[in-house]
Amino acid sequence: MNEINTDITINAPKKVIWDILTDFPSYYEWNPFLIKVIGRATLGGNIFFIAKSEGAMVPVLANIMEYEFEKKFSWGGPPFTWFRSIFGAEHFFIIEEITTTQCRFRNNERMEGVIADAMWTLIERSVPAYEEMNQALKERAEAGNRK
Repeated sequence: MNEINTDITINAPKKVIWDILTDFPSYYEWNPFLIKVIGRATLGGNIFFIAKSEGAMVPVLANIMEYEFEKKFSWGGPPFTWFRSIFGAEHFFIIEEITTTQCRFRNNERMEGVIADAMWTLIERSVPAYEEMNQALKERAEAGNRK
């Protein structure tokens, strides 16, 4: 199993961060990594997104696999368990409350299967894109928290 794990401390309440993360139509305004997301943050819901990393645009169809209001959600696929030995991925967005006005945001990805293993060196190069997203989320949440 291959993983990307990033995190950042954000000086904003979890509700502010959650509202930004689940407002998919606004991603294009602030998110340099996930530049377009269509769908709703509901368990089992379908999501279409375009990820941008190192100039490449990668379109992906996924579904919401986990959902805990104001705490975490994940999307991934494919929904067929048997296919995961070939390729499977799950992207996690986790908000951990430190205080009522400060949270740790975790932006993680887990990939498995022979395709993920074969392409891991290339996929791993996208870590800076995850970190850029974290920083952009921090800036948007902290700016919104000052209103």
